[in-house]
Amino acid sequence: MGALVKLMDALLFILLLAIAFKIPLLKGQACLPITLYPDCLVELRSWYAGEVGDYLMTETPDFYIGIIWVELLFQWPLVLVNLYGILAGKHWFNTTCLSYGISLFTGMVPIFAELTRSGRAPEKLLTVYYTFLSLGVLAILRGLLPNSSTTKFSSATFGKRPASVFHLVLPMTVCLAQAAAPVEQYGYEYVLNLYLVEIYGCNATVKPVAGVSGEFWSPATFGTILVGDNPLVEKPSPYSRRVGRAQGVVVVASKDGRYNYETSSHRFTTGEYNGSTLETRGTFDRLSGEPSELLIVGGTKQLMGARGIIILQALVQAYNYTVFQVTYKFSLLVN
Repeated sequence: MGALVKLMDALLFILLLAIAFKIPLLKGQACLPITLYPDCLVELRSWYAGEVGDYLMTETPDFYIGIIWVELLFQWPLVLVNLYGILAGKHWFNTTCLSYGISLFTGMVPIFAELTRSGRAPEKLLTVYYTFLSLGVLAILRGLLPNSSTTKFSSATFGKRPASVFHLVLPMTVCLAQAAAPVEQYGYEYVLNLYLVEIYGCNATVKPVAGVSGEFWSPATFGTILVGDNPLVEKPSPYSRRVGRAQGVVVVASKDGRYNYETSSHRFTTGEYNGSTLETRGTFDRLSGEPSELLIVGGTKQLMGARGIIILQALVQAYNYTVFQVTYKFSLLVN
């Protein structure tokens, strides 16, 4: 999956880079004053239209002008944002890529209706617009997949580290993955970077069980109570190897639905801490994406007497899951 996503990102980057120049420099001539463009660009547009037989570019019918304005005002900024999102590995890239793909694909519908019904489109012209249509489909598919990039963290075998946290995020999203990797260790002080996954919809790992009568029960509705049994995994991907379960209860504790209060137990099922648990509780800000701190209030077996905090922050959001980075800081007060 990771290799496929990287290949799609590389192909999208090349195509979007070409689009980033074509929209304002060539297509924009249909809407903007021709005096804004040097003669070389005007001649290049004329040569292109003649080479592929693009009669829409030369005749500029009204519906085509409207589509070009959409490309200039909406799609072109999204192209630039997506190019940056690919290079920087931003977690919001899925959303902007999906938005661009839907807009591009929608804009191709009236164009293909004209090209196919008029009978005036040569084979070269159809090939050009099929490329744009394919780009729209590719962008939509990429928007539905997770990001290939991850945040920087140390990686090692799970055998030496504990992990824990449970919380709620956006409805109808599958959430979090959890990989254990100690960054530093001083005496009884442990610092770990982990991931956790919550799943909504099909095969949900978080479900509402109670709430205010007459209101829709959801992670954003005040008074809703939910239970969760979320997988803990090694890497920031829902498909990574599982190392435990995060099981607990969440209450939507603020009237605006922003904060969830949770209490949970994280049971590890592999490595040195197999069978041990970390107990957590606290309030999580699920809307802003800012880091939140929760308490580690105890543990069992090898993690008995654990005390500390969890720093939680959204890492990747896809249409069916969200990945959070979790930093654990704790001491074992009982040796």
